[in-house]
Amino acid sequence: MITSTILKLRSTREAFLTPTMGKYAHALFLEIIKQISPEISEELHKPSKYKPFTVSFLQGRFDKRGNKVLILPGRSFRLRFTILD
Repeated sequence: MITSTILKLRSTREAFLTPTMGKYAHALFLEIIKQISPEISEELHKPSKYKPFTVSFLQGRFDKRGNKVLILPGRSFRLRFTILD
């Protein structure tokens, strides 16, 4: 079974991010799983050619400033986690 969860986020302050912040979304997903089931989290951390999950990039409206993106207060963003059970 495929399960997809969307986290809806709202910025509370201005922040600059690099466009390639996917590793942080990936780490957030694994931390959430660890809080629920440390055993599953440990299994997902193991090296594998295929992972039973995907983590999207941060989706929303950004302002570009050079090689960074600017997040303004009050803007909404989404992260999607998809899991194959």
